[in-house]
Amino acid sequence: MQVADPHLRSLGLASRGGLERSTNSFVPKAIQSEGFAAIKQLASTGGWSTNRLRRLTTRPQRTGGDWVTNPVTILLVEDNPDDVALTSLALREGVPATIEVARDGQQAFDYLFDDSNDLPRLVLLDLRLPSTDGLEVLRRIREHERTRLTPVVILTSSSAPEDVAAGYRYGANSYVRKPVDFDQFAGLVRQIGRYWLVVNEPLSDSRETSNRGT
Repeated sequence: MQVADPHLRSLGLASRGGLERSTNSFVPKAIQSEGFAAIKQLASTGGWSTNRLRRLTTRPQRTGGDWVTNPVTILLVEDNPDDVALTSLALREGVPATIEVARDGQQAFDYLFDDSNDLPRLVLLDLRLPSTDGLEVLRRIREHERTRLTPVVILTSSSAPEDVAAGYRYGANSYVRKPVDFDQFAGLVRQIGRYWLVVNEPLSDSRETSNRGT
């Protein structure tokens, strides 16, 4: 499958098995030299050109005072291309990670329940998805033996009390509402990435622990 969205192509997102992959090995030059001020300007003008968003190979990054040299995987389950682009950019600035993007619930299931794929260190899950909504995705993640302990953070625009309650009832580790402000959104996503990939102590092997029933 080819990535049709020019925004995603310009950000270095490549398709693989129905998913789009964004690796920290490709960081737009505008991010490195000017940060999010440049990206905000590009976003406001629609100027996501490949000439202005060049790919640069990155060195190991220092995050939260610690050097992180082995990128891990984050699964972003999100259908909005603008939110995919902005979330990917914010995560890249904060942590070295491979970002797998699932545009709907079925793509998320195909990735998560395939034993040939590494389990993501974190799942960022939107609630408003086509076909299968985010709560159903979460429910199935928690029911499946392979993924029942995988951290899931709901990242959504909804602040409805019933959505918050359902998210925690189905086993979300955190429920975060997307800010409308660009800078607040970017800062929030960076904080989420740094906490779950640097501060939080992960299971040494989620599948092994899961299989032991602990």
